[in-house]
Amino acid sequence: MQEQAYRANDKEEAIPNVATISHYCNKCGKEESYSENDINDLIKKARWHKLDLGRMGYGSSMDGSDIEFEICDSCLKAFIMSFENPDSVTCSGSNCYSEES
Repeated sequence: MQEQAYRANDKEEAIPNVATISHYCNKCGKEESYSENDINDLIKKARWHKLDLGRMGYGSSMDGSDIEFEICDSCLKAFIMSFENPDSVTCSGSNCYSEES
């Protein structure tokens, strides 16, 4: 979706062809939109996750379904923290997150 955006200065000046990015959480229904060109919205971008698990295999309860969805940061965190051992997932990169820290 293309939107007309404006710079805040002495006079309103149109910024042409600024794309608006929209997200929808398939778990909680939260929606959020932001400007693709706004540096302040980089934090918002980092709070959305697209997960593509591919096609579920033969014998799965979802056999043949292509599983792809978007989830917000809060729902992803709650999902991971529901694991028997969430540290095995959250302590796999350069940072380690746990509920205790």
